[in-house]
Amino acid sequence: MKYRLSIFILCIFAVLLAACGGQANQTDVAVAVALTQTAAAPAATQAPASGIISGRVHLVAPPTPPMIVYAVDQATGVWASLETAAADGEADYTIEVQPGNYVLFAFSLDENTPGYTGFANAEGTDLGTVAVAAGQTVNDILLTPPGQAACGSMWGIPPSPDGRFASISVSKECLVTQAAGSGYVPVSDAVCQMLQEMASQSVALPFDMQLSAPFTNPISGETGFGCTLTANNTHDQTFDQAALMSLLLDGFAGWEEQAAYQADGPTGAATALTRDMALMLISVNWTPAPGIECPADQPISACNLTPEQKSYTIQIQVAQK
Repeated sequence: MKYRLSIFILCIFAVLLAACGGQANQTDVAVAVALTQTAAAPAATQAPASGIISGRVHLVAPPTPPMIVYAVDQATGVWASLETAAADGEADYTIEVQPGNYVLFAFSLDENTPGYTGFANAEGTDLGTVAVAAGQTVNDILLTPPGQAACGSMWGIPPSPDGRFASISVSKECLVTQAAGSGYVPVSDAVCQMLQEMASQSVALPFDMQLSAPFTNPISGETGFGCTLTANNTHDQTFDQAALMSLLLDGFAGWEEQAAYQADGPTGAATALTRDMALMLISVNWTPAPGIECPADQPISACNLTPEQKSYTIQIQVAQK
């Protein structure tokens, strides 16, 4: 009897061991399956390659203060920024972005030279967009100040995405004026005053300023209003029209001379410069100084006068669309 009981206990023990062994094998299989599934899982998706936007930024006239350039994707809100150093002329920038459609604008970081710029649309009525694909570099994106009208700026910019700068809005009147395509309009008072200082420094003469005067494009015949600057020599200095014109062209750095407007004659010279949507007409003319007479029966070119016997008048007219 005792013998049979011992055998029965041993059998039960053997069954329990077998059951435990089976559970252990199932656990091993489960771990092996999990490891296999992990090894076979696909690799994490890589972010798309970034793109590059590069170009130049400036305010109304050089030098350009330190600027911060923002690029904001209007669809996703993704943005990037960079700061440019101060520059004698336009400041270069290169900004890395993810693929998308971006508006670009910039604020001055110099509290003594405030201002903003942006990449405008073809009509100059609002900010434009720059499309950037993965791995693409988009060059020559110029950030400029908005065009000006008698009512103010033609377009504003949104707030900076980092919260450092508030948005700048424009009046509805200006948007309507621009949309109507109303000929030439004056540059802003601040721009006219800046150009007045640049002209005065170029030729060491004071310039009178008229903020809004009739303006005519001599080639297209289009009319409107513009800022007018006028100076006369003081007769205690010696000039000639070529030297005066050269000094003025050198003084308006950042403006580009237009050969189609160049004219030269015995009593004067004229040319034109452009920058963004602005047109600057420059003329230098002379007449005999007070007390100097030329033969009435001969052309003025036959009057052989020295520079100090001539009275020079410089006129600069600036307008924009």
